[in-house]
Amino acid sequence: MNINIVRYKFDELKELLDDTINLLVVAETKLDSTLNDNLFKVEGHKLLRRDQDGRGGGIMTLINSLTSHLVEELTRNLIFWKIYA
Repeated sequence: MNINIVRYKFDELKELLDDTINLLVVAETKLDSTLNDNLFKVEGHKLLRRDQDGRGGGIMTLINSLTSHLVEELTRNLIFWKIYA
């Protein structure tokens, strides 16, 4: 999902999350290190951020806590394939 500045749309984003969504990746978050993770935490989900300090960019990933171990395993496998492919 390309959100274009997540800080102004985070409440709407939280409404999309439920137990059926295991992984939500949000692009163009336009966050930087001045904004604390606690502002974007969602109960029952693990938050991962890769901010692009400066102009634009950034990715936020929300992973359902019940399945986070599966997503992390998939991520490790994808990184492996990216390195060795």
